[in-house]
Amino acid sequence: MNTRRTFVRYGLGYLLVLPACLVIFVFILYPIVQALTYSLCKMELTKKLTDVQLQEPKGLQLTCTFIGLENYTRLWQAPKFWRALGHSLSLVALAVPLEFVLGIGLALLLNQRLRFLPTLRKLALVGWVIPIASQVGLFRWVFAPDDGIVNVLLKQAGLSTGEWNWFGEPSIAFGMIVLMHVWRNAPFFGFTLLAGLQAIPQELYDAAEVDGAGAWERFVYITLPHLRRLATILIIGHVAFTLNDYEFVAIATGGGPAGATVVLPIFLNVQVWTYFNWGYASAVGAVMLGLILLIVIPFLYWQRPME
Repeated sequence: MNTRRTFVRYGLGYLLVLPACLVIFVFILYPIVQALTYSLCKMELTKKLTDVQLQEPKGLQLTCTFIGLENYTRLWQAPKFWRALGHSLSLVALAVPLEFVLGIGLALLLNQRLRFLPTLRKLALVGWVIPIASQVGLFRWVFAPDDGIVNVLLKQAGLSTGEWNWFGEPSIAFGMIVLMHVWRNAPFFGFTLLAGLQAIPQELYDAAEVDGAGAWERFVYITLPHLRRLATILIIGHVAFTLNDYEFVAIATGGGPAGATVVLPIFLNVQVWTYFNWGYASAVGAVMLGLILLIVIPFLYWQRPME
């Protein structure tokens, strides 16, 4: 009887969690360990021999020759890697704070009682729900160098006499990547933070207003502390998403012009499918994982006092 009670109390819970643990192991932990292993090897495609005497090749196989930290040494000495790393960190540093600030502003706006609120909510969702490929196509049409809407408006306003090649000019293209990230992800921040705003008891604001607190004081001492946990989760998720994002750059510029928008996922993809440097690319992936952990862990530590 005691054994049955123990199983019902503990074993059943572990049994129910087991499928999720298997999924995590197969699709997350095992690939991470495999990639870390590959990063210490020189990976090559060789002919697979099934008959030693006849030496007849039967397809190809991927061989791993252990070379230690040589791939990481090559990364350390590669200027193109450092340039891609700088672009990725700049993208995170510019896009994520802008997404959060605009998102919380949108959440505060949508939390008001406005006549056009339903229409505003629908419009705010547009940037988030459309596919990334469609969004890039829309931006390339709006910012087209010859007859794009933005260039036409600038000419009519007398603010420009030439045709700006927004995606083809190295000094501007990276800013366009940041703009597309912000336009897509700020609504997600806004609607998620709106849910957090609506969970804050109205009594807290009423009591603070009676005590003479202004709008800014209520925002700083009531709104932000209550959104802290949710904001931490959002920021962590979008830091990881931005560092790993491949689609925006691949579809919009392909890393150009002149390497001005090459980020780490693009650099990794080129190493795999252009140069077939699987071990070297695995080292890039390991660095990306380390960067994400380096950024995420302080945020988790910052959240601990809220537990």
